[in-house]
Amino acid sequence: MTDEDAQRLLKKMHSLWPDWQINDDQVEAWLRVLLGHEYSDGYKAIQSHYEESRWKRPALPRVKFLMQAEVSRRVSPDESKKSSPVIESGVWAQCVSHPGGRLVGWYVPIVCSTRSPPAEHWLLDMAEKMRDRHAAHYGGEWIVVRGASVGQMLSRRQQLKRQHAREHPDV
Repeated sequence: MTDEDAQRLLKKMHSLWPDWQINDDQVEAWLRVLLGHEYSDGYKAIQSHYEESRWKRPALPRVKFLMQAEVSRRVSPDESKKSSPVIESGVWAQCVSHPGGRLVGWYVPIVCSTRSPPAEHWLLDMAEKMRDRHAAHYGGEWIVVRGASVGQMLSRRQQLKRQHAREHPDV
């Protein structure tokens, strides 16, 4: 999409949401998102958002999601089988102890885009943040596990559950 196309879409949004007040920073954010897509995807996404929305202004995350949905609709079934939009990174956050044992062994994968796989330090940073968020939200002790497949994580989960049952037979 060109700058002119993106400006046309912003004008279209102003006509659909006449009470929408937008500042310069918001204009920049909208342009960054719109310029990364085809004009037709942006137009369809904005129209769909307007038809489903009861708000007095457009929501950038929703329009972005709808544009990405338009892109995925265009991908042929053969192409979608060849490459998933995300891949397993082999990095996980896993609960190793939890009051009552309910979440012991539970694991959460860190996934990344196949278009631009991130550097390992980024994956580890994300895993540490996820570990900390899960510990704060769910409680218990969470760790970061590197280089494990889904099968290995399932095996680890069973092992942790057996260990917890041996250590806490009354729970």
